[in-house]
Amino acid sequence: MTAAALALISSIAGAFANLLARRVADFAQARDYLAVNFGLMFILLLPAAPFFWQLELRLEALAVLLAAALIDLAANYFYFRSFEALDAVTASSILSLSPAVSLFFVPIFQMGLGVHWSGYAGILLVSAGLVLLSRAPLKDPSMAPLRSTKAICLPLAAALLYGLNVFVIKLLFQNNWCSAYTYYLLRALFVAGIWYILFKPDHSWLTRGTLWFSAGRVVIVIAQWMFLLAALNLGNPAGVKALADTSPLFVLIFSGLVMGERINKWKVLGVLVLVVGMGLVALSGA
Repeated sequence: MTAAALALISSIAGAFANLLARRVADFAQARDYLAVNFGLMFILLLPAAPFFWQLELRLEALAVLLAAALIDLAANYFYFRSFEALDAVTASSILSLSPAVSLFFVPIFQMGLGVHWSGYAGILLVSAGLVLLSRAPLKDPSMAPLRSTKAICLPLAAALLYGLNVFVIKLLFQNNWCSAYTYYLLRALFVAGIWYILFKPDHSWLTRGTLWFSAGRVVIVIAQWMFLLAALNLGNPAGVKALADTSPLFVLIFSGLVMGERINKWKVLGVLVLVVGMGLVALSGA
């Protein structure tokens, strides 16, 4: 399977994860939810350790692994805070600006310099399409105040950190320092542990229902990230990130099918620009 196909599958899984993240915000705050979220990831992934574990015990490998986990920790905090402050389509769209942000890191990490110009044009078009989608009016007018500058800074910060981290993670795979599974397993343990120590989260929201809901969402997130990491192993980080972050397109489709959300001119224009950008990225092999 190609990097583009893997990234698109990751995007579809991400759309479901984003919609469910909005539901999580109804019963738990980000600071109280993250430790449980990543703890569940670690528990669900652990049984596969004997089959997929691969880690080179050298200083630079461990340093890059730690840096990636720390960046991921900060990015995930801003990610969940985004869904507390914004509606799902808006938060998803701004979060997906990370492909455009990632272009600034291409010359720094010297990754993807050989990609055809059409690939980079496609990445910018994807971001432009996502911005157009984020301009769509809210179904619930009472949510309008949540589009304040302060609220929008939350997904923007997450987008910046996610855009950076794909290059840091690519370093791990490029040098064969660890497998995608090993990175994701250790990342989950690290984030859960550090988060619990730093924030002493309140777990009073935990019930049998919320635990099963959280576990179900975690399964979808694991699938999303495994496909993304597999795509990163094969392709250019900026191009892969662009395709993987087209989840707002699928959020829009799912919202329309389930909630009957109406399509307006901004959404139509955003979808058209987004699809053209996705096509350019996929064809360029970015």
